[in-house]
Formats: sequence, C-alpha cells, structure tokens
Amino acid sequence: SRYGREDDWRHCWHVYNTTDIPSEKVLMLQALAQTREPWLMQQYLEYTLDTSKIRSQDVRTVLREVASNPGGRLPAWRMVREHWNKIVELFGSGSFTIGAIIKAVTSPFTSAFDLQEVSHFFNSVSVGSGQRSLAQATETIRLNIQWHEYNLQTVSFWLHKKLKHLEDHSD
Repeated sequence: SRYGREDDWRHCWHVYNTTDIPSEKVLMLQALAQTREPWLMQQYLEYTLDTSKIRSQDVRTVLREVASNPGGRLPAWRMVREHWNKIVELFGSGSFTIGAIIKAVTSPFTSAFDLQEVSHFFNSVSVGSGQRSLAQATETIRLNIQWHEYNLQTVSFWLHKKLKHLEDHSD
C-alpha cells in the first residue's frame, strides 16, 4: 500500500479484518494510512467513527498514522474537529483515548497558525481528561515552531548545497 493504490488498500483492509495476529493488525493500520488517494484517506478516517470497522483500541493508531502522512495531516485534524462530539460520545470524556487522539492529530503541526487553530478549537469544546494531553500537544507544537525557526533555513541551505554538488558531478 506504499503507493496507495486502491487494490493495495483493499488488500490491507482485508488482512486487517481477517488476521488474529495483533502485530499484523497494527502493520495493516499503518499501511492503510499511506494511501495517496484523498477519498481513501477520508474513508479510512470515517471508519474510525464506526467501531464495527475500526476497533476502538485502534483509533489512536489510525489517527496518528494518517496525521503523520503529509496528505493526511489536515484531513485528520478536520475530521477530529468536525466529529469531536461523536468522538467524545464513543470514547467518553474521561478516557485515555481522548488525550491520545488530541496528541495524535496535533503532533505534526509546525506553524503559529496551527497553534492558534488548535488552541481556539479546544478552548471551545470540552476535552475532559484530555486537558493534560492538550497542554502537552500545544507545547509540542511550540517546540516544532521553534525547531523550524532555528533549523529549517540551515537544513534547506545544506540540502541545496548537496543537490548542487550532485548536479555538478552527475556527468
């Protein structure tokens, strides 16, 4: 499913649903999140709201994996925002899963805009026992912002230099 074709995705989905081996289930959840098809990504995210499709203990893994896919970061965040009440209803405001979901979908964020959006959203809803996770998530975003401010230019310069070197010596 590395290239995210529908037939690969369907195969991984079948394996997830038929295997009894926990580690294989986790591998399939990770593979399913690698799709490059927006509609498959959206379908996968919607499955997290249906416990007959994705086991409740696997929701955190799905959201974390989808959010870590560059094409899934915003859809995962959007899905959590749009379905927050359903998520709280499914898992309970006192559950560990709520905090894990908050961290899963926000950990890839790297901009001040992301931080503002996360803060604004979670100030408008109840996070229950996820309050500590929310504080950790916003701190992670702040650290990501700092990393980008201090290191992105250096890394970009280094990569540019390496690419130039490769181009100069490719003949």
